[in-house]
Amino acid sequence: MKFQHLILEKYLLASYIRPLYIGVLGGTILLSIEKLFGLATDLVVDGVNLLASLQVFILDIPSLFVQALPFAVLFSTLMTMRTLSYNGELVALQAAGVSYRKIAGPFVCVALTMSLLSFGISDSFIPLAQ
Repeated sequence: MKFQHLILEKYLLASYIRPLYIGVLGGTILLSIEKLFGLATDLVVDGVNLLASLQVFILDIPSLFVQALPFAVLFSTLMTMRTLSYNGELVALQAAGVSYRKIAGPFVCVALTMSLLSFGISDSFIPLAQ
């Protein structure tokens, strides 16, 4: 029985990771586009040096990553649950006697891990970049 739950958790995590990567990458890119427009305005209007603008942009990437992380976790959770529901896997799991707690366990573990990662980046890298 324990082996089956390990396979279930591994399957849920595998289906959760891809949307998480897409959400983190997409969110960071969307937030960086807004930052790039601001830097382009500074470059054109104020005549700021190009290398200085690139340095500011590169040093701002950790804060953009931290801002995108909660939305990526939410996006990934919603996409994975939608996929499981669309394919009827949630109903099949419930019919097999798997509780919602067992299904939600991997999602909660990844969310806590991402929260700790976000805190670590906010506490260590961002103050150095600012």
